[in-house]
Amino acid sequence: RVKSCGCLKIEKARELTTKRNLVHGLSKTPQYKIWKDMKARCYNKNNKSFMDYGGRGITICDEWINDYEAFYNWAISNSWESGLTIDRIDVDGNYEPSNCRWTDNFTQAKNRRPQYNKNGLTGVALVDGKYTSTIMYNKEKIYLGYFDTKEQAYNARLEFIEKNNTGHRQ
Repeated sequence: RVKSCGCLKIEKARELTTKRNLVHGLSKTPQYKIWKDMKARCYNKNNKSFMDYGGRGITICDEWINDYEAFYNWAISNSWESGLTIDRIDVDGNYEPSNCRWTDNFTQAKNRRPQYNKNGLTGVALVDGKYTSTIMYNKEKIYLGYFDTKEQAYNARLEFIEKNNTGHRQ
């Protein structure tokens, strides 16, 4: 019935302690906060961003969900630098190695789901009986003019996107 002289038990305890200490030491890294925040967005219904992540079905891959060390190793081997944020390439996809990258805030802002206002058209607003058209480009808000209809305003925005190859979806 005895599998060892006691060395196996000591070895297993040492292995477990080493892993705990490694993970605990890594919990002071910037990537740990990113990992914890990512989990909160996807799984904590009380998180202010839950509806935009977990509420839409966004999850974290099995490799990362309960293994911070795996996430940390991916981050380091995929060009993490201070000041970069984790970005999902497909905004409707999950947090997983093949769908994540490290980007700056500007790139992150460009890779967003389309936002619709009450008109149903991104970048179009009704102001004093006229429709305005705006777009963020090169970190500044550009006013494209006033129009009689929301369709004219939206078309002006689409023309700007096409002409300047801005990377906007619509």
